[in-house]
Amino acid sequence: NIRENKGTEMRMYKSGGQAIENTACDGFLQNVFGSSSWQEKDVREKVAFIITLPLDFIRMLTIPPVNEGSWSRILIMLNCIFSPVFFMFATRTITLMIPIPNSKIGFPIVAIVILIGLIVIGILYFKTKESEPPRYFLIVVILGFIMSAIWMYLSLIHISEPTRQAE
Repeated sequence: NIRENKGTEMRMYKSGGQAIENTACDGFLQNVFGSSSWQEKDVREKVAFIITLPLDFIRMLTIPPVNEGSWSRILIMLNCIFSPVFFMFATRTITLMIPIPNSKIGFPIVAIVILIGLIVIGILYFKTKESEPPRYFLIVVILGFIMSAIWMYLSLIHISEPTRQAE
């Protein structure tokens, strides 16, 4: 049983007599499960969609939804972990270590980044509501812009790499 609200692009799913809201993630898999647009696609479009699905999933985990109508506290909380780790991967700093005195090993900076992300997740969990974006939503918009720029940077590097090797 599904109730749709076209104005806010929100769907309510009834599960065991309990309504479950699904906003941001709904758009990600909407084409797969019973939507008319999925059924209207030809085989080539379906194959292309399935091939790009993993990349789209990673993008969803790293780029926060920036319009207030698609606010998803759970997705933003996941972005707190995956976005900084992806940023470190993109800038090739994921293997950086903090040297430990009198030791040959170091402490990985990525562990500190994940720990900070977990703290931010805790703050978001207690300070935000599932149904509405917080007052400081502009920070999420700025972070979304930065992560989009990083994705473009990686795409440009990937596209220009073969031309650099040919020289």
